Amino acid sequence: MSRNVSIYLALGILVVGQTVYGQLRITEVMYDSTHTPVSVDHNYWWELTNCGQTSVNLQGYSWDDNSGIAGVFLFPNLVIEPGESIVIVERVNQGTAVQDFRNCWGTEVDNVTILSQTDFVGAPPFPGFGLGGDLFLFDNADQQIDMVTAFPTPVQGFTIECPCGNPCRVSVDGENGAYQASCGDVGSPGRISNPIPTVSAWGLAAMFILIITGGTLVFRRRTPSM
Repeated sequence: MSRNVSIYLALGILVVGQTVYGQLRITEVMYDSTHTPVSVDHNYWWELTNCGQTSVNLQGYSWDDNSGIAGVFLFPNLVIEPGESIVIVERVNQGTAVQDFRNCWGTEVDNVTILSQTDFVGAPPFPGFGLGGDLFLFDNADQQIDMVTAFPTPVQGFTIECPCGNPCRVSVDGENGAYQASCGDVGSPGRISNPIPTVSAWGLAAMFILIITGGTLVFRRRTPSM
């Protein structure tokens, strides 16, 4: 096997050995809270996660509900670090939305950045997407980079979680960091449920072998002892 072919093989192993997906992802949505009345500030919320390996400044990025129009709800000048998740609370009350959310979900969200209506300067009132709604995410060039629809069908009081690089599903208490909040809902706000994509250990090992052998990867069949 030539050195070039060996190196290409190693690179292929490295690609297969890591998870590949977009950097910013909508990773959790609360469509149907158990809170009553519906006007409670933290009834609807969603989570944005940096699934990549570099920091991203959200200035110029935006989101929208069913209409799917870029630039409607523009994010402020905020840097989201690799592996970090932030929460957007889907209600208008500017005085208590964030604190009500923290009271509901407890100390687990003490260090989580939570945005509400007041953080999206000049934006129209939050829509409150509710059952069956879609959620769209756009980059600072107004290109759609993610979308989550109400599928599977939401279960009241449970979020829909969409871990980095994995299909969406209804959250389960005790799995992927989900827990039951004091207000009754089940979810995992601010907790990234999948690690940041990295090169796998066996991918690195393959590259190391190629380097120390001068680019030749040799496979040997073991002969059974007689």
